[in-house]
Amino acid sequence: MTVYERQNIILNFLKEQHFSTIKELSKMVWSSESSIRRDIKILEKKGYLKQVYGGIILSGYENSVVPIALRNNHNSSIKDELAKQAAMRFFDGATIFMDGSSTVRRIIKYINGFHRIKIITNNQLIFNENISPEIQVYCTGGRFVPENNIFVGSAAENFLKGINADLMFFSSQAI
Repeated sequence: MTVYERQNIILNFLKEQHFSTIKELSKMVWSSESSIRRDIKILEKKGYLKQVYGGIILSGYENSVVPIALRNNHNSSIKDELAKQAAMRFFDGATIFMDGSSTVRRIIKYINGFHRIKIITNNQLIFNENISPEIQVYCTGGRFVPENNIFVGSAAENFLKGINADLMFFSSQAI
């Protein structure tokens, strides 16, 4: 396979998936990770894509948050382990703020044994995944961003004023 063919495959894959890792691309085109890094450097100089923490995105996503559907399944086992560790910090009666990230959302799966938990979130998926009657979920409200299943804006910010939480879980993208 020529360099040009490999780079076209990479670009076409990113047009469909919008996000990938060097390792994933390497396996897909049967090339070494160092070859993929060289290709990425060339494609980045041409403005087609951008390296971000954890992988590569099309340049169109460079100045925005990568949609949750694209981030959700990447590094699933690591995200699940982080969620389990986070859930171990919960305690009965706690008030917890949880953001809209794909890692933080997974915490809800691991907190069913607690009582009188209040979760404040801007993440619509946390409502859908909460199965415990012991967990009260409050939404910040605001403008809904469907590609990330979150609520944002001044209404969300105003809702949070004066709320004190015992714990807060958020991703680096939230910053």
